[in-house]
Amino acid sequence: MSALPISARLLLSYLLVAALPLGGLAAFYLASFETSLRETVLDNMSTIADKKAEQIDSHVRERLEDAQQFSHRALIRDAIAALGQTFRTAGLHAPAYRMAADRLRDTLKRTDAIDDFYDLLLMDTDGNVVFSVMQEPDLGTNLKHGPYRDTQLAKGFERAMRTRQTDLSRFALYAPSHNRPAAFLVAPVLKNGVAIGALALQLDVDKLGAVTADRTGLGRTGETVLAQKEGGDVFYTAPLRHVRNAAYRYRVPFGNAALPMQKALAGERGRGIIRDYAGIEGVAAWRYLPALGWGMVVKIDTDEALAPAAELRRATALALALFLLLSGIVAFFLGRGLSRPIRHL
Repeated sequence: MSALPISARLLLSYLLVAALPLGGLAAFYLASFETSLRETVLDNMSTIADKKAEQIDSHVRERLEDAQQFSHRALIRDAIAALGQTFRTAGLHAPAYRMAADRLRDTLKRTDAIDDFYDLLLMDTDGNVVFSVMQEPDLGTNLKHGPYRDTQLAKGFERAMRTRQTDLSRFALYAPSHNRPAAFLVAPVLKNGVAIGALALQLDVDKLGAVTADRTGLGRTGETVLAQKEGGDVFYTAPLRHVRNAAYRYRVPFGNAALPMQKALAGERGRGIIRDYAGIEGVAAWRYLPALGWGMVVKIDTDEALAPAAELRRATALALALFLLLSGIVAFFLGRGLSRPIRHL
């Protein structure tokens, strides 16, 4: 094989000397940009997660304060005593009961006192539901022995009466409310230090959903994943992009849940590049919501979050290739010009 001509050697030498520094500089610039972009996106996810966590905890704290204030009102104490007595002696259909219940219902609605809640219920010490604003099938039933004794309302009533503290139940589907998700704030009602019954405020899941569903800063593929732990399972409490009808219906074993959700439910907070519940890589931040006992993961798919880095990578590769091509052509003709006198000699 004949040796390469001098012009070709000059061309290869030039390209080698030009390509190595340019390639190294481009790689260093791209790596620095990707690192900076990743940190910026992670900081943004952390900010969004902190804001959502504060919004949710603030909403629940305000509702807890509402329940405590309601339980101290003379209107509620008098209503439990009067309605409980009338219910036990004459039943729901007695004129005296209906008159007292309608008067209380009108008063509550007129004062806008329960606008932040789906329903308000009153129970006597025996567990009888003696009043309900919505008048659903749980009205008139007994929470200790009746058909809804295994519901979150019954469990919240039992804890509130035992501890004498306001109790927030877990979210679960509630049959009397057309099987819609429900959680209850149950507060004991005391008179002269003695419990005469309990007040239950049923949280409006739509109002809470308006807070959790806020997509500000989450782009096209972002979402807020919420779940609570039930036994050995993770029970999702918000809609999921990749699972239909997931809210309050979709559950997986704790060990099979995405790692960020496991960490969030364990009380940890953090951020990182992770695989989500659907196995899709994303940029995420996770938090624990103590007011609800939920884990929260705020995420965006990396394809969208780090798209500027991918676009810059393509643009840099194209620019580098174009530069080397043009400079190579120039170097080729220069090399021919420089090598011609040598060949003649």
